[in-house]
Amino acid sequence: CVAVGEPELGLALKLEDGALRALGPVVLEALLELGVIAEEELGPLGAHRRVMLKNWRGTPIGEIRPVVSLESGEPAVRGRN
Repeated sequence: CVAVGEPELGLALKLEDGALRALGPVVLEALLELGVIAEEELGPLGAHRRVMLKNWRGTPIGEIRPVVSLESGEPAVRGRN
């Protein structure tokens, strides 16, 4: 889960493969799509937008690129599931 103070925003993320290695790229892409941050504001975080995958020898074999599909959910109501 991710919380942003301004605007008041919360994100619940489900990574399809369950691995956390894609968390950084997905969070950044979601924040960009929502307009919370602009590409020119990424600064050093921009390095986390794509993750290079390497084999056991250190040879690059691919990269993680986020595919984000945002859906609006109903606001949570306290005391109800």
